[in-house]
Amino acid sequence: MRITPIALCILTLSAVAEAPYSFRNRLVTVHRTDRRDFSLKASAEEFAFVNGSQIVVADDAPALVRRAAEDFREYLVLSMGVNASVRQVSTPPKPGLVPGVEVRLAPAEKRGYSVETGPDGVKIAAADDKMAAQAFYHLEDLMNLRCGPFLKKGKERRSPVFDHRFTFSGFGDDIFPDEHLNQIAHYGFTGIEIWLDDYDVISQGVRQDVNDLVERAAQYGLDAFFQPRNRAFVHPDDPGSAEMYDKAYGALAKYYPKAYGISFCGEVCNFPSKDKRANGGDHRDRSTVKPGDTRPFPGWFPCYDWADWVKAVMPIVHRYNPGCKFVFSTYNWGFQDEKARAELIAALPKGVTLIPTFEMFEKHVKRNGLVSPVADYSLAFPGPGKYFATEAAQAKAAGLELWSNCNSAGLTWDFGNIPYQPAPWQWKKKWDALQSAHGTWNLTGLRENHEYGWYPSFVSELEKECMWAGGMDFETHVRAIAARDFGEANADQALAAWKAWSRAADDYVPTDENQYGPCRIGPAYPFNYFGKDLQPGWKAPADFPLTPGFMFDICHFDYGKPIRGLGTDAVSLEESEQKEIELFESQASDYRHGTEIFRKIAASLPEGRRDEAVRMAALGEYLMRACLTAVHVKRGRIAWRKGNRAGVLSLAKAEYANAKAALAAVDADSRLGWLASSDYTGSRTQIEWKLRKMRELYGSAAVGEQDVILRKGM
Repeated sequence: MRITPIALCILTLSAVAEAPYSFRNRLVTVHRTDRRDFSLKASAEEFAFVNGSQIVVADDAPALVRRAAEDFREYLVLSMGVNASVRQVSTPPKPGLVPGVEVRLAPAEKRGYSVETGPDGVKIAAADDKMAAQAFYHLEDLMNLRCGPFLKKGKERRSPVFDHRFTFSGFGDDIFPDEHLNQIAHYGFTGIEIWLDDYDVISQGVRQDVNDLVERAAQYGLDAFFQPRNRAFVHPDDPGSAEMYDKAYGALAKYYPKAYGISFCGEVCNFPSKDKRANGGDHRDRSTVKPGDTRPFPGWFPCYDWADWVKAVMPIVHRYNPGCKFVFSTYNWGFQDEKARAELIAALPKGVTLIPTFEMFEKHVKRNGLVSPVADYSLAFPGPGKYFATEAAQAKAAGLELWSNCNSAGLTWDFGNIPYQPAPWQWKKKWDALQSAHGTWNLTGLRENHEYGWYPSFVSELEKECMWAGGMDFETHVRAIAARDFGEANADQALAAWKAWSRAADDYVPTDENQYGPCRIGPAYPFNYFGKDLQPGWKAPADFPLTPGFMFDICHFDYGKPIRGLGTDAVSLEESEQKEIELFESQASDYRHGTEIFRKIAASLPEGRRDEAVRMAALGEYLMRACLTAVHVKRGRIAWRKGNRAGVLSLAKAEYANAKAALAAVDADSRLGWLASSDYTGSRTQIEWKLRKMRELYGSAAVGEQDVILRKGM
């Protein structure tokens, strides 16, 4: 089988394919052992940790402070090769111990901490135990960038811009090993989100002691937020509604007394609204709506009586958990009339936390003139959108706490099977916009990702620093990361690759058709023109290979029938298709360019230091292949619509080669092709399924394959 030069290089440098789920090892590795460069020495302006360094905590220090101090000791040992110890202030130091860190709580610091480094060590003064832990993590970040146990002398004060930053698990939906919780805390998050199908039943019907998870998260300073999927389909005016709400939502608050917040989304907790602008039915039971009724379901419309629903449910939740945040999402209502949305927000009671999405529902004009809808969470349009701006202004006027469903921690729905989007300059636009929203509308909380999960990356590092007042300058930080991970000699080239990839992210077209089609499962997406429909709608074909027990219903496999989204109606179908193709071809070119750079960087590094560059090249390759799949699917549809069999066959051959070349990328990084909510949906197994389907439809010779069975390493 023919392998492209880029793919061959990835295979060669990665030596062997990663076994499935191997990426999880990176999600439980809090302190890497390859951080220190022993050739480096401290300068006269730096303090150096040496063997015997001590970490001093108060006798009555909270448990989190003691845990963070022990974590810092472990960091010095594992990442910096420095033996250190932790002791209480009242415990006399043993002979031979030397200065290190002393931490104390100082409420006067308010919402932050200060760090003073001098010749005798480091002194931390923190507003509370969580800020003390973040101060320790900051010291680790600085030493990681310095590649040695050295800290610049001086004083700095830092405070978080946002009160709340919460995340899903990157390990798998609602699965949080202790080490991953620790890693999440190290990256500056303040909480985790857990979806519940039932009491102690998380995604995929898995049972888990969720109260234990809440307790374990608290040990790392993380709050727990819930989104329940149970509900009471009853109107607040109906007889017995209070009892039904108590059974559905009050019992939840009682069962999880330490829940920091519960989030309610109209799509999930739908109710039979009496608003005549909606159909009043249950979207899970279409028989509740008369045939021909085209009005939206209440979960998709800001019905006036949603305010009555909140006024009925919120007191029941607070009866069992008075401090629990009541978070109300307007996710599905962005397409609706601004007046209806504003009236509902004005009617909501005090104490509600409103959480609109940041960038969705926008008509975004691309550089070639294409008017693209922002269908779902996207990096292509940094935001804020008009929908968010109007909701935020109304929340401020109503005196409601404002959060945002902003997906700012490294990944969006633009691509479904990657660990993160490596586009730092495009991310910076979004982070700047969020900070601006903080100043304009008092945005205080960020819901940072969704069911695709969070993955630690250089993007996560950059975001963490941007989210602190007093943080490092972005340009300085991104270059320091590039030099640390790929060597000073390669830093400029790494930055050039990331700039190309940032440009590519700006060119992405976030329509339903792309986000829930070729870009959702990448090169595994089928090419089937002139063949039988594989599966209409949202379900995968019956023979599409899935991990046992996992559902997969968030991909359209029938995009021979294009979806015309918001903003596309002003031009002809083919005109919009051609403009999209132009942008996806440009993205593919940018991803190819960056991939070639990281391939060369990987080849220049010694064995044991090249893994990061190999995975970066594999990520770029996968993104390039996903963009080319989108191009071939769109061009194939045009040819198919015109009855051009020769054109379809030519594109089928190109897409077959493209998908086959992607196998090397998914072999190099086991996280590629995996989705937290659905497991593996774009890995070698699914790509080979696609290739087999193409051979069956077009013939092996037609797609350039001589009846070869695909095997790893061929």
